[in-house]
Amino acid sequence: MLPLGHDQYEDGAKDEFASSDASRGRFLDITHPVVGNHEYQKPGATGYVDCFGDRAGPPGQGW
Repeated sequence: MLPLGHDQYEDGAKDEFASSDASRGRFLDITHPVVGNHEYQKPGATGYVDCFGDRAGPPGQGW
């Protein structure tokens, strides 16, 4: 699975990532995310980084 940027949310807030876990959760271990501009509407893209962990890449070195 390759979600390219803001696939299910407006601004990448942690609660928006959590609310979309039901549809994405079972594929999370095979997901290779690509950060977009909406994730950085929150400082440091924290929702994105918290959701994808190491697969998000080094914090602050995205988009």
